Amino acid sequence: MGGVWNGNSRFSRRTTLRFVAVDPNACVLVGAGQSIDRISRGESPTGPLELILEAVATADQNTSAKESVLPLLQSLRVVRSFGSTPHNFPQVIADTLGVQPTELVLSSHGGTMPQKFLADAALAMAKGSLDCVAIVGGERMAGVSAGVPEASTEQEDMGATRLFGDERTPLTRYELARGLRLPAFIYPLLETAYRARQGRTLSDHREVLGALWQHFAEVAASNPYAWIQSAPSAADIVTPGEANRMIAEPYTKTMVANLPVNQAACVIAMRYEAALAAGIPRDAMVFFHGHSVANDPWFVSNRLDLGRSIALEAASTTLFEYVNASSDDMGLIDLYSCFPVAVELSAQALGLSLHDPQRPLTLTGGLTFAGGPGNSYVLHSLAAMVASLREQREMRGLISGLSYFATSHSLGVYGTHPSNKAFASLDAQAVVDRADTKVVDESFVGSGTIETFTVTHARDTGPKAVIAAVTTPQGARCWSWTRDPEFAASVSGKDLLGVPCSVDAEGRLSLD
Repeated sequence: MGGVWNGNSRFSRRTTLRFVAVDPNACVLVGAGQSIDRISRGESPTGPLELILEAVATADQNTSAKESVLPLLQSLRVVRSFGSTPHNFPQVIADTLGVQPTELVLSSHGGTMPQKFLADAALAMAKGSLDCVAIVGGERMAGVSAGVPEASTEQEDMGATRLFGDERTPLTRYELARGLRLPAFIYPLLETAYRARQGRTLSDHREVLGALWQHFAEVAASNPYAWIQSAPSAADIVTPGEANRMIAEPYTKTMVANLPVNQAACVIAMRYEAALAAGIPRDAMVFFHGHSVANDPWFVSNRLDLGRSIALEAASTTLFEYVNASSDDMGLIDLYSCFPVAVELSAQALGLSLHDPQRPLTLTGGLTFAGGPGNSYVLHSLAAMVASLREQREMRGLISGLSYFATSHSLGVYGTHPSNKAFASLDAQAVVDRADTKVVDESFVGSGTIETFTVTHARDTGPKAVIAAVTTPQGARCWSWTRDPEFAASVSGKDLLGVPCSVDAEGRLSLD
């Protein structure tokens, strides 16, 4: 067993060096690649298969091995796209690459899937049962409807494909009936609940959001794979206009995930001993130190505090205890950033500053500016982390993934130095399950107070509807959905937090 210098200082973001033997079954990221197709109007976009193949080729070259590592692939794992992904798409990719992995895997939906894929592979490596894996994903959503190359969806064509992850209904019938239908409507509700927790006014919080997203935009400006590199100012980001329409207050278009992109990414990971045998240079390796997961109460309605993530708190505590570190030790960070509140909830749980110029909370620029390629964004986080850690070798890095409505969480810690523990993927769900939940009164009619709210906007006609969580006199939560443009316009731009209100039998809101 070989050894390298490592360390675990709790008081420095750089690693304090000491000698640590390297586990031959440790999971190391050895190659990462990204691809992008910024089409001009009227051009035909590159298909997702071609984008993925380009990312795979780049990742293979990125290993710095003298020969391709693709013939060594034992597992090819494909992150499901937002489009129609045939079950045999992993086989299509393998056949096109000319490789014959013994395992083909297709994920379920969710932004946690890339890191969960990697953690699952790392566990197999820890057992000595897997030497080399490639995880790929891509989207073609700019210029055309999302889709993948023609491939049969018939069951008999699945071949060796294994399905990874569970598909769960993310919303109740009651939530759907009361307007909680889209991420762009639900995340603003979480944002306003977070603002209430911080005790900020609308204008003060708008400044915080603008500054946060401006910094993400500045990072994207220097990212060659970012979709938007124009670096808009904080004022431009938060101010509605013809090219920056309001989606759902307080979010404008440049504050939400940018889905219509053509992007793909690939990461290649190997068992340490196998990587050495393949001729991977030691300085190309990034170790996966540990991983943790937890879900907040699955349905938004049942969360006791909509401005807090107890799952992230539990997952981060569990992970940092295992890797003998804290958030202070994480010098490189990429937090999942589909909406600002996703970053805010993560930073709050992890004890991170939103505005530390020495430690930005993104390596890519985030899902608005770098791009939001469906379920695959964290593959781009991983690619950026590999590149950053190779340049700043004494740093350690943290990546978060998120699924649904800040519901399911995945955290991973990385470094160019090995851990002094075997890799573990830790489940902190028991901590969450012991916590209190909110009582929901689906039949409530009467007076209450507004807990959180958003005004949704139509593309061309402005305010359209109001969605609000209302606290009943008994302390339960009910939802109100008022589809009245005149009422929506009358409350647009106003702060309704804590305002007395009434909910009728149809779920419509009126202010008392």
